[in-house]
Parts: sequence; C-alpha cells; structure tokens
Amino acid sequence: MAAAAVLLGAALLLWPALANHYPLAFIDSVAYLLHTLHWRHPWDKTAAYGPLMLAFHWRISLWGVAAAQALALSWLLWRVGALVRGRADPLAHALVMAVLAAATTAPWFASLVMPDILAPVVVLGLFLLAHDDAAARGTRIAIGAISAAAIAAHLSHLGIALAMVALSLLTRRRAAPVRRAAMPLLAAVVFLVGANVVAFARPVLSAHGALFLLARLQADGPAAETLRRHCPARGWALCEHAGSLPMTADRFLWSEASPILRDRDGRRRPDNGLSLTGEAGEIVAMAIMESPAEVLAAMVLNTVRQALRTGVGDTFDPSALRGGVAEVVGAVFGPEEQSRFEASGQMRGTVVAAPDPLHRATLAAALILLGLRVGRGGWRRDPAGASFAAHALAGTLATAVMTGALSGPHYRYGARSAWIVVAAAATCWTAVRAGDAGARGRP
Repeated sequence: MAAAAVLLGAALLLWPALANHYPLAFIDSVAYLLHTLHWRHPWDKTAAYGPLMLAFHWRISLWGVAAAQALALSWLLWRVGALVRGRADPLAHALVMAVLAAATTAPWFASLVMPDILAPVVVLGLFLLAHDDAAARGTRIAIGAISAAAIAAHLSHLGIALAMVALSLLTRRRAAPVRRAAMPLLAAVVFLVGANVVAFARPVLSAHGALFLLARLQADGPAAETLRRHCPARGWALCEHAGSLPMTADRFLWSEASPILRDRDGRRRPDNGLSLTGEAGEIVAMAIMESPAEVLAAMVLNTVRQALRTGVGDTFDPSALRGGVAEVVGAVFGPEEQSRFEASGQMRGTVVAAPDPLHRATLAAALILLGLRVGRGGWRRDPAGASFAAHALAGTLATAVMTGALSGPHYRYGARSAWIVVAAAATCWTAVRAGDAGARGRP
C-alpha cells in the first residue's frame, strides 16, 4: 500500500506535465542541459542539478527527471505524514496530495525541469532527519542523499538548510538529531567547494556570486552610490557605467546593455564580464561598510516583498524557449525528442496559466488552519505536527531572505516553495485524531 500511495501522489503532482504532453521547461533549463552535454560548469549556477538531470534522463527523455522529482516529493511527504499522524495512512496521503495537486503550485514545479522544486525538498528532508528517530538506517541514508543533492542544486538552498538545522536545534535540543540534519548541509558545502576548485581553481561556495550581490546592491542604491563616490579614482572597470546606475538587477546582469557584458562603448567584454568578479567583491564590501543601515534596510524590505509575492507568473511563457531550449533538447536527446518538445502545449502556447489567485487563497487558508490546529497548546498536544508547521514556515521565510534579499523579489521564487505551508496544514488536519497525531511524546 505504501508504494501505491507514493506512486499515486507522484502521478497527481505530474498532471501539468501530462496535460502538456511533456515536462515543462524554463529558459534556465538550457544551462543545465548544456552542462550534461559539454560538462562545462555554468558560471551562474551550481554544478549539482545538471548531473542530477543526467542521472535520470540518460539522454533519452526529460520525463525521467520530472518523474524522479515527483516521486521524491511524494515519498518525503509520505514519510512526514506518517510521522505527524503517528501511523502510515494511504488515504490521508492521497488526500494531501490531491489538495496540493489541485490548489497549489506544487505540481507546476514538480513538472518543471529546474531545481526550484528542490527548495521544499530541503525542508522536508532535514525535518525528517531531525525528527524521525524511528527511521531505519537505509531510510536515513536515502533521505540524507536526497537532501544533500537538493541543497547543492541551488545556492539559496544553503540558507534554507541552515535555517532548518538551527530550528532543529531549538525543537530537539539534542546533538544526535541536529547532527543528522547537519550532515547533508556539510556534504553539499564540500561538493560545491570541490566543484569550484575543479572548474575555476577557487575553493569557494560560489566563484562568481559577487556579481549577483553587486547587481542587487546597485539596484537598491548603496553600491551605485559607492561607485559614484569612488570613481574614477579606484580604477574599476565599472566606473564607466557609474552614471547609468542604478538599474534593475535583471538588466544589470542579463540585458544586452548590461554593464557586466559590455563596456561603455557597447563592445562585448571577451570573458562576458566574469573577470569583473574581483572588483565586484570590492564594491560590495565597500558599499556594506559605508552604508550598513541602508543595505540592511533594503534587505529587510526585499525580504518582505518576496514573502508577499507568490505566483507562477510568466514562468511557463514559451517565447523565451523557442530556438535555444528546443535546439538544446534536440542536441541532447535527438530530433524525435525535440519534435515532442516543440509539439507540447507549452511550446504551442496552449498551456493555461496556473490560477495564482487560487494558490494564494489556498495559502492564506492554510495559514489560518495551521494557527487553529497547532496554535493553542500545539507543542504539547501535537509536537510532531507543530514542528513540521514551524519548519514549513521557517523554510518559506528563509526562501524569502535568500532570494528576495540577495537576488531580488520574483513571484516564481515564492511560488516554488510557499505551498509547503499548505502541505503542513493538510497533514496536520488529516491526522487520525488529536491524541493520535504524533503526540506519543516529544518528536
């Protein structure tokens, strides 16, 4: 029954891909596909998700990637449900998965070949490692491996994982559970540093992360002011653009007129601006030292903005996929698979946009239900459910900090993980009864 319930849950999460007749893609999917084609570490991404994709597509089809994501998510939610309810319950699991599939963004991101869906996987995995004391050794190893891969798949997941470990320390107050939760984070850090040593000869978590921080700080103002204050005396290459700043972070990084990509005369920099990483780090450090209050205020404001933004938006817009992504799909999988991709509903523009108002209403209702379910005496009556709710809320807040404050508020960033609050509410409310919901003692 357990296997059937997990498979059913995975199938429910894949309904957008099934309706589309192919897994969904995003413009950044091309970088991960190229990583498995040429084994070149993407400068703006981690080295984890590309090889993970290869482990499940084997240059045959992207269906394996989507299926693996949905199965991992369904299995982790099955384990969480059993822990919170005090027993395995296939019917309750099916109900939770049906709610997620029908009224949240979870299936849209489970069906998307991007590391976005792995942000909530970090929350689920580390919660289980810290709280499921009865799990078998093999189960813990599997959860740990999934969690480590999920953390390494995106730099923002490091902050989410750190928040989960810190929360586990507060909720468990014992070394062993916290150590179990911390091990995947440590493994991810070792992997990321090693990958950057191999690819860029630099023992760092992110070889070019300073460019992203500079994009955010100049958009918020402090770094733009630092450039104006110290140019041209400092001799930075970006001084020639000081008069045109600030601009949006996306334009600063990705537009054809990007100061990173082009000099003042519009000539493209030979290394696409990656050699500016060093001076970007200097500008960021100086901006923080000179305007710490302004930097902190901008980070807090962007975190709040991100926390209030959740929506699929233009994530599945096909206009950016025509040409580049389709051609790479053909290069990796062959012309027949490229034809299937181009014949999908997403590429033909027939995929109906996800109903964001429904998702936001569901999220608001979940917050209310969580308050009713575990708010009054929840830690005493339902410790496992209350802990899961706390992890879901902390994971959502950590996502807002890591994406909004350090990159910039985007609706997609919130939509990819806020649904875990709905999962927590549905799991707690499908407990067999209040006294049976994991309340046989402290988790």
